[in-house]
Amino acid sequence: MVHDAKRLVGTVTRSNIQGYLANLTPQESLNVSLMDVIGREPVVAYPDEPLRFVVNRMAVTGLMRFPVVQRGSEHQLLGIIGLEDLLKARELTLEEEHKKERVLRLHLPLALRRLKASVKIG
Repeated sequence: MVHDAKRLVGTVTRSNIQGYLANLTPQESLNVSLMDVIGREPVVAYPDEPLRFVVNRMAVTGLMRFPVVQRGSEHQLLGIIGLEDLLKARELTLEEEHKKERVLRLHLPLALRRLKASVKIG
């Protein structure tokens, strides 16, 4: 939930809703509003933190999406990061690593001929 000036107030997760509704009768659940189930201390990510920190936080909390907020007391909402985003970033990193690890194949006979031609052997 976002307040004025894109300030993050809280989030709602499936477990928030399930936990809240678990103690209500079907009739009572008809009158539940978003403000009733909102988590006031959301787990967030920051734009300047390493992605591995976000991945670790996902593993610890079991959540697969976090709001990305500006550091500071205002918690201005900048976007959302999800597990899919992190997996895509990892895929791109692996592709870059693979490109760097490519080795040019030398044809050994040609390389040996050039080496023998440049070095006078005895």
